[in-house]
Amino acid sequence: MSANAISLAEAIIHQLGPQTGAPLTPEREVTLTYQAIQLAKALEGWGKPVPRSEGGKDTQGMLRRITNLDRDMDKYEDPALLDFTISLLPLQELYDSADLLLQQSSPTSPQQSLTHTDALVTSLCTWFKASFFKWVDPILHPLPPHDALEPAGSGTLTDSEIAGGAGRVELWRSPRDGRVVRFPRYNDPRKVLEERKGRCGEWANAFCACLRALGVRARYIFNTEDHVWCEYFSEAESAEKGRWVHVDPCEASTDAPLTYALGWGKNMRYCLAFSTSGCTDVTARYVPSITTLLRPNSSGIYRDLISESDLSSALIEATRRRRQFLSPEERSALETEDARERDELSTEKEAERLEKAEKMGLGRKERTSGTMEWRKVRGEATGGKERARPVLGSKIVSPFSSNSVALQLNGASILSPSNTLTLTSHASSQTSSAFFPLPSTLANIILDFKFRITLPPNGGDGADGMAFVVHSDPRGSKAIGGGGSDLGYAGIKGGWAVEIDCYRRWASKSPTSTV
Repeated sequence: MSANAISLAEAIIHQLGPQTGAPLTPEREVTLTYQAIQLAKALEGWGKPVPRSEGGKDTQGMLRRITNLDRDMDKYEDPALLDFTISLLPLQELYDSADLLLQQSSPTSPQQSLTHTDALVTSLCTWFKASFFKWVDPILHPLPPHDALEPAGSGTLTDSEIAGGAGRVELWRSPRDGRVVRFPRYNDPRKVLEERKGRCGEWANAFCACLRALGVRARYIFNTEDHVWCEYFSEAESAEKGRWVHVDPCEASTDAPLTYALGWGKNMRYCLAFSTSGCTDVTARYVPSITTLLRPNSSGIYRDLISESDLSSALIEATRRRRQFLSPEERSALETEDARERDELSTEKEAERLEKAEKMGLGRKERTSGTMEWRKVRGEATGGKERARPVLGSKIVSPFSSNSVALQLNGASILSPSNTLTLTSHASSQTSSAFFPLPSTLANIILDFKFRITLPPNGGDGADGMAFVVHSDPRGSKAIGGGGSDLGYAGIKGGWAVEIDCYRRWASKSPTSTV
């Protein structure tokens, strides 16, 4: 805040105290100070125009989201909210569970050995999902047999719903008796904690309040693809080892950030972290390869809502405002954390992050919250044969879908809007290839894809076949071999191939089609 805003906050404290009629005790003064600072912040920024900028499909919308989400983090520091939240937590149970986890932790685990903070958050997450919060989907009839209701649009908010911070209210109608049930989407954390139910927004909101009530530094993670979760700061024995860690209360999951991309098959472009110490782009923690999102690609999934420079500037400015009144020592400590996180999320560490994900089996980790029908509608049902399986350095899925790392297409190969890879058309004398651009190890590779070879529509024998190729050719993903009987791979160096040879060669030792 500016000096004017600080003076305003002091004036508000002096005005609020006498008007309430309550004695100005130290506890009361803390609460009034918090309220005064929030009001002063709001008044200070009142009427300021949103910066104009170009370069994205929704630049202004993204800037507004950043401003609003940054501002919302202050609500988790309200002393009254923290006192209420701590009263809901089974502290002894949580600390006993954390102690047991510490005793059982192993330094050889794919996840780093647990700190006390890790164990406490894991215990909190388990209790939160199992015993405290309820997932709302579908909306059920309040009377037996509690059958599912049907969506009936949105309604007008009541005064009580507005007081609870609801931004909208869903209406659900019973086909049995016409009864309409309201489902307000509350944003005020205290109201959410009182209700103890909702979807991912309510879950992350309430869980963030629980983290702060336990004294754990917390982040709220906003994702443009309609899922939100949290991060917490894991305090290590030495300051240089502390790190921000993924936690999703909906899934009772910690330190498994690639679950969404690899396990759910979720396409994500922006994952932004908000806390009282700053705002930052953490997308690289949650996608296999951030570089594939920075430019148009064959999958059609890339970052185009706001230019990278505008996004960076907005996050830097929000962070600067957050830290401007900290001491030099406090700012220096946070800047050191920032640098360590940038190194952790660098493209040079992508293979390391993917290796950890493979060891944890994240490619086989399905979403558990929500009904299967609801998950299918959202494109997050990846069970059975549809499940994506991680490979170190890249992701191979079936079919060649937009969930995968973008393919490098060479020759006449194309990837259709329906995510079907076509290597050659019915024209003659074509040679093509398609490779995943990131290097992979050969450990535990699982391949799962379907292919079809068809004869020309106007007759003829067709030629010649195809091959699956693993190689280390210096040309990388742009490698392509000879045509005809070479099947597009002969001449590619340093690898092996599985031929699917469908052309009868009378002069060869194998006159029939072979694999």
